[in-house]
Amino acid sequence: MVDQFLLFLAGLAGGFIAGLLGIGGGMVFIIVLPFALLEIGVPETEIVQYTIANSLFGTFFASLSGNITHVRTKTFYLREVLYIGISGAVASILFLEFVVNTPYYSKTIFNVFLILFLGFLLIRSFFIKDKKGSEGKTKRNPLIVSGSLAGAVSSLSGLGGGTVVIPMLNNYFRFDVKKAKSISIGMILISTGANVIYNMNATPMYDIDYYNYGYIVMPIAISLSLGVMLAAPIGVMTSLKMSSKNLKLVFAIFVAMIIVDKAIELISMLWD
Repeated sequence: MVDQFLLFLAGLAGGFIAGLLGIGGGMVFIIVLPFALLEIGVPETEIVQYTIANSLFGTFFASLSGNITHVRTKTFYLREVLYIGISGAVASILFLEFVVNTPYYSKTIFNVFLILFLGFLLIRSFFIKDKKGSEGKTKRNPLIVSGSLAGAVSSLSGLGGGTVVIPMLNNYFRFDVKKAKSISIGMILISTGANVIYNMNATPMYDIDYYNYGYIVMPIAISLSLGVMLAAPIGVMTSLKMSSKNLKLVFAIFVAMIIVDKAIELISMLWD
């Protein structure tokens, strides 16, 4: 039986990180979910698909709660969110349909992709300085490209897409990190919402018959989401009080933790 309290605690942690960093709670969820899913009988051959689907479910509620706080504090940017969010939603569904929810997207490929992508982000966070000021008028096409890339990464990793949007807005559009984080949370709401609808109506290769709709396992997803809804606003309010430099440091620490966890898991799989 799945420990609902531990999943709730994971939701609290993921929700806080989602609100704080604007990247969704997937950084916590992708570590915790495989253990819970294996416990209820999800086979190794489809653990990645179930993990990504339920991670994005929790991330949706994290971004929902975070966006409500941004609207209340008047730090919500509708135009940019719509361009990036809609393009991200389209790209993420296409990647789910033709890449992720297929027999070819294995746990090994999933871990290799995460390690390489997060390793790149970690290097970028230390060697590329944040850019401030001189923010020009954002154009539609670059925003759509940013959203599409973020949507693809979201569906492949379960992280939400903010790990792409924030660096691109900051380094190419010269948005301050805090504004980029706010736009990222808005984008995540739209793209993960589309993902949740898709995954609830998908047909798993192996149906576990455990109160699930498609790939979404409701006892697990709801436990995560309850914690997320409580903690995400706290994360948003905390981020508004922190400097961009400290936010960047916290981001780097969590990325490094996930790389280590997934590297150990990958080595164990290859060793066996």
